[in-house]
Amino acid sequence: MEHVELLSMVRTAAEDVYACRYDESGNGEQPRLPGSDQIAVNSMGIIISWAWARQSLPGRHDNLRIYTAKYPSARAKDGHFQYVPDKTVPRAGRYGYGFLLDIFIEKEKKPLLPVLGAEIEASPVHETVYDYDRSDYLWDFCKLPYVSVPKRLFMACTYKAGLPVLQETLSRAWDEDLRHIIQDESDMLGVVLLPAGQTEWDEMRLGTAVGSGALTFKSPREIQ
Repeated sequence: MEHVELLSMVRTAAEDVYACRYDESGNGEQPRLPGSDQIAVNSMGIIISWAWARQSLPGRHDNLRIYTAKYPSARAKDGHFQYVPDKTVPRAGRYGYGFLLDIFIEKEKKPLLPVLGAEIEASPVHETVYDYDRSDYLWDFCKLPYVSVPKRLFMACTYKAGLPVLQETLSRAWDEDLRHIIQDESDMLGVVLLPAGQTEWDEMRLGTAVGSGALTFKSPREIQ
């Protein structure tokens, strides 16, 4: 996935969530971000996951199923959502501990087809440093490569000052600890790092990786 595609999905999700949560639209240029509203962050993550799962997927989409413990205030359109706690999804376990993730999407066909797995860390108060004992961001991020899905999404919110540190932490973790786990070089990873301010759109960091390749980050200004 290209950075521009990820930015487009983030923009659409931000607009949808803001309109739903606050019953008004943005300024028409840069959508309002969720800020520290954790429900809104989770909503954005689910909408992006759903949009990306449907993207470039051949055939019908009405047999896609999404399992999540994140309860959004905004829902993707023309989609089917099935809300159940992660730990009660037995079939997800067939695909390498998919039940450990916040979001798991599969296509109901024979055999069942895993499509996407995602982790969302909506609270901005966690440590951003490279320390598995201290950083909830790092702990959630490291789950993703262990789930056998073609698309993986990680989304997190932190304060503006912590964004460069978190970007470096995730890049280091991917390079040193995680990328060697990837078995299919066509797998895709998307990372969305949101600032905790609603109007800090340009501070956002978007990362992408293909297969076991490098994780590269860009800001919205660098993408447009």
